Amino acid sequence: MSQVINSNIASLTAQRNLNSSQSSLNTSLERLSSGLRINSAKDDAAGLAISERMSTQIRGLNQANRNANDGISLTQTAEGALTEIGNNLQRIRELSVQASNATNTASDRAALQAEVTQLTSEIQRVATQTQFNGMNLLDGSFGTFNLQVGANANQTISASSGNFQTNSFGNYRIGGLAAFTSGGVGDLVAGTIGANSNAIGNAVLVSGTTGDTSGVNGAAAAGDFRISTSSGNFDVYYRAGASAAEIASSINKAGSGVNASATTEVVLGAATGSGAGFLQNTTYSFAISTDYSDPTNANTVDPKFTTISFKTGGADDASDVDSGNYLSTAIKAFNDASAKTGFTAEAVQTEDGYWAIKLSNTNGNDLRILNNSYDNTGAAIGITVSDIAVLDGDTGTTDSLADTLAGGGLDATTGVWTNGNGAWYTGKVTLDSAQSFSVTTAVADVFQDAATPGTAAAGTYGAQLQATNAVDVTSYDAAQRTLSIVDAALSTVNSQRANFGALQNRLESTMSNLQSTSENLSASRSRIRDADFAAESANLTRSQILQQAGVAMLAQANQLPNNVLSLLR
Repeated sequence: MSQVINSNIASLTAQRNLNSSQSSLNTSLERLSSGLRINSAKDDAAGLAISERMSTQIRGLNQANRNANDGISLTQTAEGALTEIGNNLQRIRELSVQASNATNTASDRAALQAEVTQLTSEIQRVATQTQFNGMNLLDGSFGTFNLQVGANANQTISASSGNFQTNSFGNYRIGGLAAFTSGGVGDLVAGTIGANSNAIGNAVLVSGTTGDTSGVNGAAAAGDFRISTSSGNFDVYYRAGASAAEIASSINKAGSGVNASATTEVVLGAATGSGAGFLQNTTYSFAISTDYSDPTNANTVDPKFTTISFKTGGADDASDVDSGNYLSTAIKAFNDASAKTGFTAEAVQTEDGYWAIKLSNTNGNDLRILNNSYDNTGAAIGITVSDIAVLDGDTGTTDSLADTLAGGGLDATTGVWTNGNGAWYTGKVTLDSAQSFSVTTAVADVFQDAATPGTAAAGTYGAQLQATNAVDVTSYDAAQRTLSIVDAALSTVNSQRANFGALQNRLESTMSNLQSTSENLSASRSRIRDADFAAESANLTRSQILQQAGVAMLAQANQLPNNVLSLLR
């Protein structure tokens, strides 16, 4: 090997190895001091890119977890306020039940109404002042909201908060106050019945309850209509001649969320001039039936018919005829037959001060009224055309109708059918729901139009809101309406509370999933980016030894050119 002094190759080699061990030592020191295997892109370019993407996901998931936790806090705030609204509604309902009792005087009901007013005011206050982070939750302004529960765009949970101001929720209703006849609206016509010379067609007043709200009629022809809600469309079908009870049953089976109830109410009385009550010193007799069989069997053993006869009299003024003195016998006879007919009777006083009999059936069964009076003495009662009236239950107007009895020549009224088989009166169907809905029909005689009372037309009918701020317990009827309003309002509140409760459970599940995902991603990132201290400690020791050895060898290599001096001596 040549001895040279210009190039110390051994020293250069020692220097190179010393630099390498120094770099390795620096890397080990950096990794051990930072705890990271990758401290810059030069350590592992691909690993850095992967770990950074994972860091993005992890940080997003952790923030989403906090978002979900805030969402739980929001729903808990809203649900707590709804709990108090529900408690107030429960109290209003309790007061409505109390006010419905006949033992309460007007002043008692006024006192109950005072508390109801305070409770509705408190509901309004809670609805308008419940806030979270400065935002109103229950006044309708919050509406649909999104909770960001993921690390990426559009990873949200949507929910909504309703409007619980007292003028915005309650019972949506179609029907309830209007009454209908099976032939359609206002289809009352006179006819001729056969009778002997002593037969007297009774002056019988038939009316429905007052009011002009839309309602569903027991239809004479088969058909269908559609109920539309936020949940979808629901078709209801019914057979020809279906009673209100059958139509209500079909609606309830449709599963639309709209509840149908059927009732039948018919008021019986006689017209006295412009008044509507029973005449003095007059015998009345008529039969009722709940079966479409031959009405000539009214006086037979057919259990579905009952014949009622009673006499009024003893007072100078027809308005003095009251149920306690003169109608109680007839009412008792009706009620004794209620097991057969399904109808109960009660005395009602008209606006004119006269008394009449109201027949009611809570199932919406059809009712037939038949004239069937006989005066065996042959004495004419002397009812004139001006005394005869039939009150149209749909429009609340009175129409004078008369015809001549065959053989007797006495003026009398009969039913709506010209064959003398009596008048069928179908019930009314009331549609109630806590959510807004509409009904579309193609059959004209199924609905009465509230906007133009006394008319019927095919089309779409929207439910009218009976809001919570309209609750009233100052009368029996008002208290009964309040019950339906409060029941629907409670349904709305309970539904919203259930939604909030379900949302809380979902958010808790979401948080658990977010935490699990974040944990697994953190473990994956750690395996890529974090330093292995055992391995790095070994590398550090190796690098330190190499550094010490490298320094020593470099010193030896630097002394090698001195050997050439021995050749010059």
